[in-house]
Amino acid sequence: MPCQMNALLSCFYDEQRFCLCQQINQQRVANCFDFDPYTQSNCSDRYHCENDGECFQEDSKCPKYFHCQCPVCYYGTRCQLTTKGFSLSLDAILGYHIYPNINIFNQPSAVLTSSILSTIILIIGIINSILSLITFKNKKTHDSACGIYLLCTSIINFLLIIIFTFKFWILIMTQIGSIKNELFLNIQCHSLDFLLKFCLTMDQWLTTFVSVERAYITIKGIGFNNNKRKSLTKWIILGLILIAIVTNIHDPIYRRLHKEEDDEDIRIWCIVKYPRVIDIVDSVMNIFHFIAPFIINLASAIIIIIINARQRAKLKTKQK
Repeated sequence: MPCQMNALLSCFYDEQRFCLCQQINQQRVANCFDFDPYTQSNCSDRYHCENDGECFQEDSKCPKYFHCQCPVCYYGTRCQLTTKGFSLSLDAILGYHIYPNINIFNQPSAVLTSSILSTIILIIGIINSILSLITFKNKKTHDSACGIYLLCTSIINFLLIIIFTFKFWILIMTQIGSIKNELFLNIQCHSLDFLLKFCLTMDQWLTTFVSVERAYITIKGIGFNNNKRKSLTKWIILGLILIAIVTNIHDPIYRRLHKEEDDEDIRIWCIVKYPRVIDIVDSVMNIFHFIAPFIINLASAIIIIIINARQRAKLKTKQK
């Protein structure tokens, strides 16, 4: 049987029948029903598919099982997860690799490898962040705007690695059934992804302003008012915080928990689904936060290279 030959197969069909692969008494069996691939099947209100997925059930009057045929870029038992655009999340990447109700040490290699890498990244990230904080916490580094930006970057990176690790282990613990408190899961669902996006946005822009500051120093040389720059830097950082919040505030608003019941297993997902207009705005904001820092960094690097090249050329001319 196809279900027994392929452990990942969830369904199959031909011109006459549609079969769902199910786990019953530790055996994979096929539950088949009459099926016409050229007709649309509407499920009852109890069974529904999200994101325009087509729903099929084995009995129109008293259904026990159903299957969602998902459109391109969507998957999950109800088509609730997506790999479309910028919506890809940790839940979508790793979620279905985690076996419910199974100890972490007996999980697939993908989960174990991810766990090891996450732990290594956490350790390295914490060490790097602590060393950076020690370096840039020195008052002498605060004499320049670059030092202030780098201090803020160190703090943001430290928060980023902690939040990511927290999110990672909450996902694993939730999927294996160790965490079931819906209040806690709701809070982390609405907060952690937003905080991750906030920290990533801040990190990108703070790094960009380090480049801008270096380009400015290269242009002005030592002939500029450092106190004014430090005062301006603080306002810029406050502005970046505000921009990062405003451009990501829609994320927690449209996030929700999705409970998926599959035979005896229950999975809980943290998913986001934006209305069309918000989805467009989110895509534009993500592109902006990627492209704009890249262009500014590139322009700053070019300015620094050109000015330094001119200064060296002048110096060589004077020496002659």
